[in-house]
Amino acid sequence: MYKIALNYIFNVKRRLVREEDGLALTEYLILLALLTGAVVGSVLAFGDTLDAGWSTWSTWLEGLPEPDPIVDGGGTTDGGTTDGGTTDGGTTDGGTTDGGTTAG
Repeated sequence: MYKIALNYIFNVKRRLVREEDGLALTEYLILLALLTGAVVGSVLAFGDTLDAGWSTWSTWLEGLPEPDPIVDGGGTTDGGTTDGGTTDGGTTDGGTTDGGTTAG
């Protein structure tokens, strides 16, 4: 079984060397290996520094106060109601708005 697998690998290698497509594929595989090595090397070299930076940023973000809600669920906005009542002194459901009348 080992011989069969080894022969297959050598045959594939020979075909790749003889054909131009194989050369292009080999070049791309070498390029991929170099890029992968560069990424792994970068992560190993800068991993601790990046981890410390992310931890600092996370701590800062968790320390921020929670913002006020945009709408408080009570149905009112700036003193007026939004459910058929008044807004800025007039009604919005067929009545007047800011002293004028609306078609209704």
